[in-house]
Amino acid sequence: MLAYPKGFRRAWDIALRQSGPRSGTLYGREVGAGELRRRLASVDRVWVVAEPYALNSPWYPSNPTERVKLAVVGEEFRPLSEGPPDGPLRLYVRRPAAERTAPLAAERTPQSPNR
Repeated sequence: MLAYPKGFRRAWDIALRQSGPRSGTLYGREVGAGELRRRLASVDRVWVVAEPYALNSPWYPSNPTERVKLAVVGEEFRPLSEGPPDGPLRLYVRRPAAERTAPLAAERTPQSPNR
């Protein structure tokens, strides 16, 4: 997108709060976890740009917004095509309500160790 912005004119980075140029950073600044969850609730399909291992591994991000990305995509969306992704870009579509999973551990409130 940085090198070829014309091709991304109608695309919306749903996690982006402020663009790179506007924020004075290379990649921009993202919204918080709660806002991202609300934004994702408003769409029925989402293009995910990530290395395949990020979506299909035990990798657990420490950043709350990154955890929401993984949790919401895993719970509420499914890849349009089956099988492993061929590259870093993959289209996900919203699952029917009956197919949605319970919230992932990444989004659950941690229990007290004394419980």
